[in-house]
Amino acid sequence: MPTIFVIFTTLVAMMFPFFNAILSILGSISLWPITVYFPVKTHMIQAKIKKGTPTWTVLYVLSFVCFIVSLSAIVGSVADISHILRHAKIFHIELWL
Repeated sequence: MPTIFVIFTTLVAMMFPFFNAILSILGSISLWPITVYFPVKTHMIQAKIKKGTPTWTVLYVLSFVCFIVSLSAIVGSVADISHILRHAKIFHIELWL
């Protein structure tokens, strides 16, 4: 099954010149919630950190900064796709023989 997945992904990457940009959008969308927000929120619940304490403030500032970084990554990915689409030929494969 992993072999079929690799073959499929390779074929899709060859057909779409902006495949890396699509992967970067998916990665930037999932970065903040999976790696920052949910772990921080879980820690705050388990450690019973109350609102307004210095620890709560630091964790929320950290989460917000990471959210801004993720948003900027999304904007960059969308700009990359729009730049690539201006010059790309979809489903055009060049073979170097």
